[in-house]
Amino acid sequence: MLELDPSDQYFKDGKVYYYDYTAGLSVGTHSYTITADDGTDTTSVGGTGPTVTADANTPSVLSNPSVTPSSGTQTTNFRYTVTYKDADNDDPVSIDVTITGIGTFAMLELD
Repeated sequence: MLELDPSDQYFKDGKVYYYDYTAGLSVGTHSYTITADDGTDTTSVGGTGPTVTADANTPSVLSNPSVTPSSGTQTTNFRYTVTYKDADNDDPVSIDVTITGIGTFAMLELD
């Protein structure tokens, strides 16, 4: 923990310490324990909080689906494409194409 006021060296009236956790807490209610050691004794105090809720999310949008070429033979390579947009700038966990009667395949990033 860090001293809130490093110039305050008088501990009898209380000195404030802090720690900023910035890695991102998981959703739920958390608990904590703070421990101090003065070289002779160790003391601890704990509490509950904060309660973390999930960030609001805007659903992604898929647009411009296409397959090229639009026709071919059994040996033709068909490319399926789609444009993925996300207002929150979330990366897609997966983007798949399902070709009816054939199977489902993971799509690759094009640009």
